[in-house]
Amino acid sequence: MPLKYVIIKVSGYELPIWFPDALVHRDMIDPKKCAVVAAGFCALSVENGKAAFRAWGKSRALGQESRPQDAALLTEVLHEH
Repeated sequence: MPLKYVIIKVSGYELPIWFPDALVHRDMIDPKKCAVVAAGFCALSVENGKAAFRAWGKSRALGQESRPQDAALLTEVLHEH
């Protein structure tokens, strides 16, 4: 099942937030209150017992696109918690 995500920058750190695709990107983040650096769609898959995200697309509502490094950041945060 695809999800949506946004990556915001807070105190120099990029923090990803993923959420159900039924929600609109702009409903999750107010771009006037935080710096949005990327947004798009993502999906979680498991290969060889290891979970990893794929990321693609863009958010028209926020005017942001996914970046090549987003999947790695989403996956890193997943494994930290």
